[in-house]
Amino acid sequence: MNRRARGTRTVLVALAAATLLAACAQDATPSAPGAAPAPSAASPLPATAPTPQGLLLTADFGGDTVTFVDPERGAVASVAVGRAPYALAVGADGRAWVATAEGVAVVDTRTRVRVARIPYIAVL
Repeated sequence: MNRRARGTRTVLVALAAATLLAACAQDATPSAPGAAPAPSAASPLPATAPTPQGLLLTADFGGDTVTFVDPERGAVASVAVGRAPYALAVGADGRAWVATAEGVAVVDTRTRVRVARIPYIAVL
């Protein structure tokens, strides 16, 4: 691997790590019991989230997939979810909810299969 490719890879890994850390950071300001935290325009939705199996799930914005990444081995699988996936969340039940340009895709992280896509509805 040449020096330029290695440097690019290092920068991409650092950006992914920074995104994951920013997504995990919590607001230290106390709130009223039962109150939902206020959304912050400064903190974007994470593009990487851990799965119940210990893998990372990464949105491939330039494509139409999400990729399962083993922190030690690298990418292990991809699932087509729809054009331009840009944010995701993984629930305790193992389902990933992926925002795409076409709607919200639902991926079963155990079987690594897209089980649904919920189209956006225009509200006028």
